Amino acid sequence: MATAIIFLSLGKLIAAMPFLTFLGLAPLFTLFYNRQKEASAKLSLYVKIFIVLATTFLLWNAAYSNENLISHIQPVFHAIIMLLPFAIYGFTNKYARNRLGFFTIPIYWLALEYLLLQFQPVFAGFFLGSVFSDHPELISWNIYTGFLGVSLWILIINILLFYCVFKDNALFNGNIRWAGLIAAIIVTCVPFFLATDAIAITHKDLVSGGSALEKQAYGSSEFIGKTAVWISVLLLLYSFVKREVRTNERP
Repeated sequence: MATAIIFLSLGKLIAAMPFLTFLGLAPLFTLFYNRQKEASAKLSLYVKIFIVLATTFLLWNAAYSNENLISHIQPVFHAIIMLLPFAIYGFTNKYARNRLGFFTIPIYWLALEYLLLQFQPVFAGFFLGSVFSDHPELISWNIYTGFLGVSLWILIINILLFYCVFKDNALFNGNIRWAGLIAAIIVTCVPFFLATDAIAITHKDLVSGGSALEKQAYGSSEFIGKTAVWISVLLLLYSFVKREVRTNERP
């Protein structure tokens, strides 16, 4: 838990260390993987994840000198919202197991970031991609993907590192999955080759609304988020159907 808080917090608070967020969620995925099968530990598991997220977002928020009471409530509310991807994954994986595994968590995460963006753009400062807002030159490629493309980038790298380094204590047992590590390195580096001279979309552009639309060079506004919403809805509906079928099959 402490490792996740440190990496996620420093990645945002120290301008020179945004890449630490590539390791920030991997410990959370490890905790979730190790504890999700323990029925008696489900509540404590979600409480721990919430504590990590809430502490992280509160520290992010502390970087701004805003004494408005509402501004201090936002990090906690955002932590509650971003706990949902883990809870939704637990539900869909129970009733409609899929081969994508933890790779469905980014779908739910991006869907929720997109919905928050539509209803409360002020939360954009807590989106994962916002850690690179002080380095727009590193994410200029997001004019093609939309701002949520940066969040997707961070999430995928975290999951790849979880699978190849953290899962089953691979790092300490000498069982590092090198193919996954190579994939993580490739996913980390490829976007930099797509960098342009254009001005990147930042979380401030999302808050203002119009600026983000003007900068995006391809597709409709935040099409990655829109797609994530529809896929999430389909996965949830399929899971509910499977649950009903399973219930009706019981004697």
